[in-house]
Amino acid sequence: NNNNNNNNNNNKNNKEEELEEDISELAGWNLDRVLPYIVKPAENVEGALHRPRPVHRLDSLTGGLVVCAKTRRASKTLSEAFRDRAARKRYRAVLIEYANHRKGGLGKRKINEKRGTITSKDMGPNNDQYAETEFAICDETNEDDNDGGNAIAKVLIDFYPKTGRTHQLRRHAEKQLNMPILGDTRYGDKAHRENAKQKNIRLHLFAAEITLPAEAMPWRDAGGEPLNVRVPEPAFFKKSMDASDVFWNVSTL
Repeated sequence: NNNNNNNNNNNKNNKEEELEEDISELAGWNLDRVLPYIVKPAENVEGALHRPRPVHRLDSLTGGLVVCAKTRRASKTLSEAFRDRAARKRYRAVLIEYANHRKGGLGKRKINEKRGTITSKDMGPNNDQYAETEFAICDETNEDDNDGGNAIAKVLIDFYPKTGRTHQLRRHAEKQLNMPILGDTRYGDKAHRENAKQKNIRLHLFAAEITLPAEAMPWRDAGGEPLNVRVPEPAFFKKSMDASDVFWNVSTL
């Protein structure tokens, strides 16, 4: 038994060391550094930037669409569109409702409406900034516990942030909806966070759609029509929604 325990501990330590090595290899990498490898700079264009430049932020664990500029003019007008909230974004996420406290969760959701607006005044470094998010529930599945009660619900949801605070959607999901995002290792109760860490569950938050106003792109002749770009969420979102148990290793899907 002691040998088995030692082997288990060694395996656990090895996995933690491998994870630390993976993280150290990624340290220092951000969108600014990655862009030149995947997006070519503009050529023979007035005001061309040496390398493409992102015009808004995307949390490191969040996948999806990012708008980049190739010229100084584009960088200015597009950055202003995001700063002034003229650009609209839609994020898709999978949330978890731990309705049964015995499961170690937060309890039932705080809002039962399928659509609505949530607000808070505790964002920012001093916890005093206003944040606003619209949401629309797209689908949900319920899983019964051994007593026949709906202990866990997985909720597919669209978020439309009206402000751009750091971790706004992740915090609103946890605090205002009482349903943390699947795979979130920072927000949610201890059991939720530990499950995401131990099973290497990816953060189920994805920037799926962006709409840019025509005035942010004066070089584009589109009759004043906005530009809408959308992409489907990753396949593992559907696999997570269809899985029979929330406590699985999503990294293997």
